[in-house]
Amino acid sequence: MDSTNHLKNLVVLAYSDGVFEESELHNLRNAAKELGVPIEQLDKWIADADNIVLTLPEDNAEREKQLISMIKMSTADGYFSQDEYDLCLRIAEKLGYDGLGQALNFCMNESNLKNLIALASADGKIDDSEMAVIEEAAENAGVDKARLAEMLAMGSEFVHVIPELEEDRETQLIQMLSLAIADGEFTADEYQLCKTVAERLGFTQTELDMIIKLSFQGKIELDGIREVDE
Repeated sequence: MDSTNHLKNLVVLAYSDGVFEESELHNLRNAAKELGVPIEQLDKWIADADNIVLTLPEDNAEREKQLISMIKMSTADGYFSQDEYDLCLRIAEKLGYDGLGQALNFCMNESNLKNLIALASADGKIDDSEMAVIEEAAENAGVDKARLAEMLAMGSEFVHVIPELEEDRETQLIQMLSLAIADGEFTADEYQLCKTVAERLGFTQTELDMIIKLSFQGKIELDGIREVDE
């Protein structure tokens, strides 16, 4: 696939959630320079993003290269939206690329891990209970200790990204809950951190409990870990 179609596909992906984030535009401009596409041409595609049709490569090596670029573009704004995730999965299915699902889940989990670190770092420090949750989430997300150390060192630079759409906010909360229960348990510390996340995302404790009950039937027991607000 030529550089023109590759960059146009990246534009389609960046716009899949209906908006171009500044970080995505920055990555698109860098990609244009690397691919030798004039910035003026890129700006025209960005302005006409609604009308661009996705073009898929035939060569296997080129498919993998483009899919990796798309995943990087999807996570450039710090959050992997449901629309972006679904688009990548559709592309993977069309290309018969079985390994992408695992790669997408890893990217989504790492994105959520960054949000956890940002949240825990918001008060300038990460206490022991928060660190325990983060370390467990990192292990569940497949993030090794060296990568986690890098992320923790950058904790103050991470921003907890809150999606605009309620559907995406609920998806983010469910994904973070999934990380918390991946080891088969849900501790009081994990519940409190998820409660903080839920509040940041605009959900009440009652709504959080309902999401837990509906999404994780039989997997999470709230008795004994839930502290009822006065």
